[in-house]
Amino acid sequence: MKTLRKIVSRGLSGVSGLLGGVVLLSSCGLFDIAPPITEAQREEIQSRQWETAIEDVHRASIFVLRGLGYQITSDKNDRTLVEARGLVKQKRAEDDCRSVWDPLARRHVRHCQPGERYQTFRRLTLTMERIGNYTHLRLIVVNVNSRYGDKILTDNALHERIFSKIEERLFVRETLE
Repeated sequence: MKTLRKIVSRGLSGVSGLLGGVVLLSSCGLFDIAPPITEAQREEIQSRQWETAIEDVHRASIFVLRGLGYQITSDKNDRTLVEARGLVKQKRAEDDCRSVWDPLARRHVRHCQPGERYQTFRRLTLTMERIGNYTHLRLIVVNVNSRYGDKILTDNALHERIFSKIEERLFVRETLE
Protein backbone atom coordinates (compact mmCIF):
# COMPACT_ATOMS: atom_id res chain seq x y z
CA MET A 1 0.00 0.00 0.00
CA LYS A 2 2.88 2.38 0.84
CA THR A 3 4.52 1.71 -2.51
CA LEU A 4 1.24 2.41 -4.29
CA ARG A 5 1.02 5.77 -2.52
CA LYS A 6 4.61 6.58 -3.54
CA ILE A 7 3.90 5.74 -7.17
CA VAL A 8 0.70 7.83 -7.20
CA SER A 9 2.39 10.78 -5.49
CA ARG A 10 5.34 10.60 -7.90
CA GLY A 11 2.96 10.35 -10.83
CA LEU A 12 1.03 13.39 -9.66
CA SER A 13 4.21 15.36 -9.08
CA GLY A 14 5.37 14.38 -12.57
CA VAL A 15 2.09 15.58 -14.08
CA SER A 16 2.23 18.83 -12.12
CA GLY A 17 5.85 19.26 -13.20
CA LEU A 18 4.83 18.72 -16.81
CA LEU A 19 2.01 21.26 -16.50
CA GLY A 20 4.39 23.72 -14.86
CA GLY A 21 6.82 23.30 -17.75
CA VAL A 22 4.09 23.95 -20.29
CA VAL A 23 3.03 27.10 -18.43
CA LEU A 24 6.67 28.23 -18.26
CA LEU A 25 7.23 27.63 -21.98
CA SER A 26 4.01 29.38 -22.94
CA SER A 27 4.96 32.42 -20.89
CA CYS A 28 8.29 32.58 -22.74
CA GLY A 29 6.47 33.20 -26.02
CA LEU A 30 7.14 29.79 -27.57
CA PHE A 31 3.45 29.19 -28.23
CA ASP A 32 2.49 32.76 -29.10
CA ILE A 33 0.16 32.94 -32.07
CA ALA A 34 0.21 36.07 -34.19
CA PRO A 35 -3.05 37.99 -34.08
CA PRO A 36 -4.98 38.17 -37.34
CA ILE A 37 -4.25 41.24 -39.43
CA THR A 38 -6.82 43.99 -39.69
CA GLU A 39 -8.45 45.15 -42.92
CA ALA A 40 -6.37 48.36 -42.83
CA GLN A 41 -3.14 46.33 -42.55
CA ARG A 42 -4.24 44.08 -45.42
CA GLU A 43 -4.99 47.17 -47.55
CA GLU A 44 -1.55 48.58 -46.78
CA ILE A 45 0.18 45.34 -47.81
CA GLN A 46 -1.85 44.98 -51.02
CA SER A 47 -1.76 48.60 -52.30
CA ARG A 48 0.68 51.03 -53.92
CA GLN A 49 0.36 54.43 -55.60
CA TRP A 50 2.42 56.03 -58.33
CA GLU A 51 2.27 59.49 -59.81
CA THR A 52 1.92 58.28 -63.37
CA ALA A 53 -0.74 57.47 -65.95
CA ILE A 54 -2.93 54.42 -65.49
CA GLU A 55 -1.89 53.13 -68.96
CA ASP A 56 1.79 53.09 -67.91
CA VAL A 57 1.03 51.19 -64.69
CA HIS A 58 -1.09 48.75 -66.68
CA ARG A 59 1.67 48.07 -69.25
CA ALA A 60 4.33 47.73 -66.53
CA SER A 61 2.13 45.32 -64.55
CA ILE A 62 1.52 43.09 -67.59
CA PHE A 63 5.23 43.11 -68.43
CA VAL A 64 6.26 42.19 -64.87
CA LEU A 65 3.66 39.44 -64.43
CA ARG A 66 4.61 37.80 -67.71
CA GLY A 67 8.27 38.06 -66.73
CA LEU A 68 7.53 36.27 -63.46
CA GLY A 69 5.88 33.41 -65.37
CA TYR A 70 2.23 34.28 -64.85
CA GLN A 71 -0.31 33.75 -67.60
CA ILE A 72 -2.66 36.69 -68.13
CA THR A 73 -6.18 35.24 -68.02
CA SER A 74 -8.21 38.45 -68.18
CA ASP A 75 -7.37 41.98 -69.23
CA LYS A 76 -10.19 44.50 -69.31
CA ASN A 77 -10.20 47.02 -72.13
CA ASP A 78 -10.53 49.95 -69.75
CA ARG A 79 -7.20 48.91 -68.17
CA THR A 80 -8.53 48.83 -64.63
CA LEU A 81 -8.47 45.06 -64.02
CA VAL A 82 -5.86 42.41 -64.77
CA GLU A 83 -6.12 38.77 -63.70
CA ALA A 84 -3.24 36.33 -63.93
CA ARG A 85 -2.54 32.75 -62.96
CA GLY A 86 0.67 30.82 -62.33
CA LEU A 87 1.67 27.37 -61.12
CA VAL A 88 3.46 27.48 -57.78
CA LYS A 89 4.04 23.77 -57.14
CA GLN A 90 2.84 20.41 -58.23
CA LYS A 91 3.62 17.41 -56.06
CA ARG A 92 2.32 14.29 -54.48
CA ALA A 93 1.04 14.10 -50.98
CA GLU A 94 3.14 12.04 -48.61
CA ASP A 95 2.95 8.34 -49.28
CA ASP A 96 1.17 6.26 -46.64
CA CYS A 97 3.96 3.96 -45.48
CA ARG A 98 4.13 1.34 -42.75
CA SER A 99 6.41 -1.46 -41.76
CA VAL A 100 5.09 -4.93 -42.66
CA TRP A 101 6.60 -8.29 -41.69
CA ASP A 102 7.84 -10.18 -44.75
CA PRO A 103 8.01 -13.92 -43.95
CA LEU A 104 10.28 -14.69 -46.93
CA ALA A 105 12.84 -12.02 -46.05
CA ARG A 106 12.31 -12.65 -42.31
CA ARG A 107 12.36 -8.95 -41.58
CA HIS A 108 10.15 -5.89 -41.63
CA VAL A 109 9.92 -4.19 -45.02
CA ARG A 110 8.50 -0.82 -45.88
CA HIS A 111 5.16 -1.00 -47.68
CA CYS A 112 3.79 2.22 -49.18
CA GLN A 113 0.57 3.21 -50.88
CA PRO A 114 0.97 6.18 -53.21
CA GLY A 115 -0.47 9.50 -52.10
CA GLU A 116 -2.74 11.76 -54.09
CA ARG A 117 -1.37 14.38 -56.48
CA TYR A 118 -2.16 18.02 -55.86
CA GLN A 119 -1.29 21.39 -57.33
CA THR A 120 -0.99 24.88 -55.97
CA PHE A 121 -1.67 27.84 -58.25
CA ARG A 122 -1.52 31.54 -57.56
CA ARG A 123 -4.32 33.70 -58.87
CA LEU A 124 -3.47 37.40 -58.98
CA THR A 125 -5.98 40.20 -59.37
CA LEU A 126 -4.73 43.73 -60.01
CA THR A 127 -7.21 46.58 -59.88
CA MET A 128 -6.16 50.07 -60.92
CA GLU A 129 -7.85 53.35 -60.20
CA ARG A 130 -6.96 56.93 -61.03
CA ILE A 131 -7.15 59.18 -57.93
CA GLY A 132 -6.12 62.75 -58.69
CA ASN A 133 -2.60 62.68 -60.13
CA TYR A 134 -1.95 59.18 -58.78
CA THR A 135 -2.67 55.68 -60.03
CA HIS A 136 -3.68 53.44 -57.17
CA LEU A 137 -2.91 49.72 -57.66
CA ARG A 138 -4.26 46.93 -55.46
CA LEU A 139 -2.83 43.43 -55.79
CA ILE A 140 -4.74 40.49 -54.34
CA VAL A 141 -2.93 37.15 -54.37
CA VAL A 142 -4.83 33.91 -53.76
CA ASN A 143 -3.22 30.50 -53.37
CA VAL A 144 -5.53 28.00 -55.06
CA ASN A 145 -4.67 24.59 -53.66
CA SER A 146 -6.48 21.50 -54.90
CA ARG A 147 -5.84 19.77 -51.57
CA TYR A 148 -6.36 22.44 -48.92
CA GLY A 149 -8.58 25.02 -50.66
CA ASP A 150 -8.11 28.73 -51.44
CA LYS A 151 -6.25 31.16 -49.20
CA ILE A 152 -5.71 34.90 -49.65
CA LEU A 153 -2.03 35.64 -49.12
CA THR A 154 -0.98 38.54 -47.00
CA ASP A 155 2.71 37.82 -47.51
CA ASN A 156 4.34 41.23 -47.44
CA ALA A 157 7.51 39.94 -49.12
CA LEU A 158 5.66 38.64 -52.20
CA HIS A 159 3.69 41.85 -52.63
CA GLU A 160 6.83 43.96 -52.12
CA ARG A 161 8.70 41.92 -54.75
CA ILE A 162 5.99 42.42 -57.38
CA PHE A 163 5.51 46.11 -56.53
CA SER A 164 9.25 46.80 -56.66
CA LYS A 165 9.50 45.16 -60.09
CA ILE A 166 6.58 47.27 -61.35
CA GLU A 167 8.25 50.36 -59.93
CA GLU A 168 11.55 49.45 -61.64
CA ARG A 169 9.72 49.00 -64.94
CA LEU A 170 7.97 52.37 -64.54
CA PHE A 171 11.33 54.01 -63.80
CA VAL A 172 12.93 52.45 -66.89
CA ARG A 173 10.02 53.60 -69.11
CA GLU A 174 10.16 57.10 -67.65
CA THR A 175 13.90 57.49 -68.13
CA LEU A 176 13.86 56.17 -71.70
CA GLU A 177 11.05 58.45 -72.88
